[in-house]
Amino acid sequence: MDLERRASLLAESLGETIEPLVEQGHSKRLQRIVEKFGNRERLAGVAVYDNKRTLLAVTPSLAAQLSIPPTMVVEAIDSNQEGGGFSTLGQVQMYVFVLPLRPEDQVIGTPVLFHDATYIQDRLRQIWQSNFIRLLVQAVLISLTTLLIIRWTLVGPIARMADWMKRLRKGEAAEPSSLYNQDFLGPLATELTHLAKSLSAARATAEEEARLRQAGDSLWTPELLKEHLRMKLQGRSIFVISNREPYIHVKRGKQIECVVPASGLVTALEPVLAACEGTWIAHGSGDADSLVVDPEGKLRGPPRAASIHAQEGLADEGGRGGLLLRVFQ
Repeated sequence: MDLERRASLLAESLGETIEPLVEQGHSKRLQRIVEKFGNRERLAGVAVYDNKRTLLAVTPSLAAQLSIPPTMVVEAIDSNQEGGGFSTLGQVQMYVFVLPLRPEDQVIGTPVLFHDATYIQDRLRQIWQSNFIRLLVQAVLISLTTLLIIRWTLVGPIARMADWMKRLRKGEAAEPSSLYNQDFLGPLATELTHLAKSLSAARATAEEEARLRQAGDSLWTPELLKEHLRMKLQGRSIFVISNREPYIHVKRGKQIECVVPASGLVTALEPVLAACEGTWIAHGSGDADSLVVDPEGKLRGPPRAASIHAQEGLADEGGRGGLLLRVFQ
């Protein structure tokens, strides 16, 4: 790291200067050099020990704490290896760098440099504070952006949908077209539209039935008729057996026409059987009845069209009505 590199360069520069003085034991000259050298930026002090761990010179401000050599100094002299590390001196965090002097591969002493490392903690604290503030601002901006997106894309459409349903519940006319502007709410809006139409139809039917009941009448619908007969007959089927069939199929050239005979019986009972899925058993009096029924003589009704092509040989299923016609020739 940068602090270790600076300490190594300073220690080498100081070692070249004091090496002869350490060999000769000139403590006074060493003290003057140490005091002069110790006035560098962020350098808390310098100490010089001989190979017997005796303090030869030291910066005056550190003299009280360095009467006994630090463990790092003892290990460097014993192992004959330079190195540095963090250590607490007094109550101050220091970076200590030790460079053994070995002119003839034998340690004669070592300079020790003490750098004040409190600025590192201050710098780290400032970095953490600035990063925390930056992250906090980003989190606030992301939260606000998310809330705005939710407000525009979800809360607003849902509020409009709720207002639309409230007006429908009150029976007011409401236009659902504004609900289709949101793609992701489109399916929900479609289903709600169908539901609204069903509710409107049910409300109209209920109102009409109430009006007629108030007038002493009743409104019969296919659904009401079917439910009424289901309750009365308890699930049993309805059969009408008559000589006259409700639909007569006759040939007109290459066409087959479906004719509803003029009969009060047919007029009265055919709608009932169509609504309640009943069966009409009758004599097939039409000359084309055999061409439109299935092999069992059955035909669903009422028919969709008044004629079919006889040359196709296909029976008209008559849609999928509720009446089943069974004819006998």
